[in-house]
Amino acid sequence: EKGLSPVTIATRCAHLKWFFTTLQTPHASMHTITIVDIDLFIQMKRNQGWKRHSLGTLASDLQIFFRYAENKKWCAIGIAAAIEVPRLYAQENIPECPSWEDVQRLLVSTKGNHPADIRDHAVLMLLSVYAFRRGEVARLQLDSIDWANEQIRLLRPKQSCTQCYPLLPLVGDAILRYLREVRPHTTDRSLFFNLAAPI
Repeated sequence: EKGLSPVTIATRCAHLKWFFTTLQTPHASMHTITIVDIDLFIQMKRNQGWKRHSLGTLASDLQIFFRYAENKKWCAIGIAAAIEVPRLYAQENIPECPSWEDVQRLLVSTKGNHPADIRDHAVLMLLSVYAFRRGEVARLQLDSIDWANEQIRLLRPKQSCTQCYPLLPLVGDAILRYLREVRPHTTDRSLFFNLAAPI
């Protein structure tokens, strides 16, 4: 009736099957099912490691079914309204950042003398210390580093402005080593290049 896809229908049927087959005590009639039964089922799935998004889908599917069942007088009134769907947040699927200990281990792993290590160490310092985006680091130019005033000037295209950041000694040393030992000799003003041709 709702024009749902076969996958959605199959998923909802699977959720209902799991619920009815895992009830703590058998029920002779749907009229004896209570919100406690549903809460215990959702809690069981949470204990099994289900995330909030999956639990939200599960609770919503049960809510839809019991609302339909109430209209058909198959079960007690009020069950659907009592099912609590977990709140979902717009940003919750954004991956968590690595711990600072992990970042430090990554920085230590690039402290070698290989050209790739020298370049990558400078790049990782900019990413981790200043939280610059990948594209922002890729767009840096030689003129972005103001050695005299110890600043990094970052162009923000969306805001049509340039932001200045203090050039920390550790970051400056990493960039300076890259410039002296690794960066290819070219008239291009980009700061970072590939190591293999075409650069």
